[in-house]
Amino acid sequence: MYFAQPRAIFFCNARIEINGKILIPICKIVLIGLLYLLNLTVSGLQPASSARHRIEQSSPLCVIAKIFEVQNIYTFPDFIARFPLVSLPLTLGEETHHVFGTENLPFPVGMIAQFILPVEEIAEADEFTEYLPCFALQDTEQFIAVVWWKAGLLNYEYRLATFDTKGTLIDHRVIAFTKVMEGNRVRRAVAHINEEWEIHIAEGVSEDGDMQFNPESSRSYGYELSISGEIE
Repeated sequence: MYFAQPRAIFFCNARIEINGKILIPICKIVLIGLLYLLNLTVSGLQPASSARHRIEQSSPLCVIAKIFEVQNIYTFPDFIARFPLVSLPLTLGEETHHVFGTENLPFPVGMIAQFILPVEEIAEADEFTEYLPCFALQDTEQFIAVVWWKAGLLNYEYRLATFDTKGTLIDHRVIAFTKVMEGNRVRRAVAHINEEWEIHIAEGVSEDGDMQFNPESSRSYGYELSISGEIE
């Protein structure tokens, strides 16, 4: 005996497929749209058009992020595609992120939750934290190396992360940063990456926001990328 499936159940079970791959249930897409409209109506927020993603944990947009996170709709190639290849040498300083923010596409919220927060061992991004894709290194055959910029409260940093070709994390390090300290002092680290994948870092403290390091507080150190992706 044949029983017709109730329309409501059919709607909830319907899927969108591309090339045979299930992406997300249709009902959840409708829910996302409703929550998005609710967020614009209640809070007056506008759709993000830059790399800045400040999301209150209780907002409807945060609920949307959770839906996408559960669905895992982003692939590792999707994530890597956010990082343009660059030629070396290059220097990462306090203002370099402005170039990346102008030229690179921002991270979707779900992509941050899926790929970046696990690397930084953070359960959830707070409303004061932003992430920006910077670049990927060229000519890395056995691994993929990318750098992203993170902005928090009085703390800004560039993180280098390496993955194997399947997306498994190999290693990661903060290689440049700016930290505002007490007394209006600022601790900075500037990184220079050369063609041999050597990372030379100059770190120091400046007084009253001055760009000049205090020689007594300055130091130099470095890392090197191995052919297998370790940061040594």
